[in-house]
Amino acid sequence: NGGSGQVTVAGPVDPRTGMVMNIVELKRLLRTQLHEMPVSPALLAEALKPLLPAAVDLTSVKLSANGSHREWTNAMNAVLITRSYDFPAGHRLWLPEAAEAENRELFGKCVNPHGHNFGLEVAVSMKDEQPLDEADFDAVVAREVVDRYDHQFLNDHEDFAGCVPTCETMCRVIFQRLAHALRDAM
Repeated sequence: NGGSGQVTVAGPVDPRTGMVMNIVELKRLLRTQLHEMPVSPALLAEALKPLLPAAVDLTSVKLSANGSHREWTNAMNAVLITRSYDFPAGHRLWLPEAAEAENRELFGKCVNPHGHNFGLEVAVSMKDEQPLDEADFDAVVAREVVDRYDHQFLNDHEDFAGCVPTCETMCRVIFQRLAHALRDAM
């Protein structure tokens, strides 16, 4: 159905083969498990764990389809769902209180107004394979971020008043907007 996946394992490298686990055997296990069960990262991880060699630890399982990623990670014991978006916007890296020479030293040619097609990945962790209504999720991200910043000059946007709209600042602002909006909507 156009999906793909990724399984990450960790363990000692076999000095003879140079592998943690025989890739042919891992592929065989995956094919068997994918045909025998409904696919979710957590279910696949639970099915694979007892089949792996004792020295091999399953660290993550990631499945992707139609712009959505679901990842089970051993560290979180949760499913991480990631959706990807993009939006065009412009900005200028400039400190108003600094002289032009200092701004050029700090930001180089980015002191000039310029644009980007920003890529955005939004990830949420879900316990116990809770369903995610992707249409609702996408609507919140569109309202709070994509539509809000689409073709905007970020230096003039109220969300970036008093700060330089670097990628780091954008991440902080976007995280704050989405944390509240997604919590209320989900």
